[in-house]
Amino acid sequence: MGGEKTGTGAKERLILEYLPGAGGGRSTIGKRLKCKNCFIFLEHQRIKHRYLAPLSVPLVVGAFWFFQETIEQTYASFCQWAARGVQAVAFGQVNTGVLHETFTNPLVKWLIFACVGVYALTYVLRFWEYLFFKLKI
Repeated sequence: MGGEKTGTGAKERLILEYLPGAGGGRSTIGKRLKCKNCFIFLEHQRIKHRYLAPLSVPLVVGAFWFFQETIEQTYASFCQWAARGVQAVAFGQVNTGVLHETFTNPLVKWLIFACVGVYALTYVLRFWEYLFFKLKI
């Protein structure tokens, strides 16, 4: 028991021996599993993620620019829906013009767009992480 190997490399070799196709890694599946769990491969995945992640910001901005007309129409529909919703749940008479003016104020509109953009950016980054670290592409 005292002579047991406790080094990190020894532990990795021991783990790899339990993978399918161990014993020299003769099968294709065993070789692929060993490769995708290799620290060199995982470092390459991390490097790919590090170089691709900053491109997410221009990607999201470009998507917003490309779909600008659709986003503006959707936002206008949202404003009308919100005004009808407030009017439906209010106990008294509500001036929905004030609500519509608030939502169509450029500062409020761009603040909401910025929040949606940050949300979209978060999911683009999560997509890259899923692609590189879960699917290991």
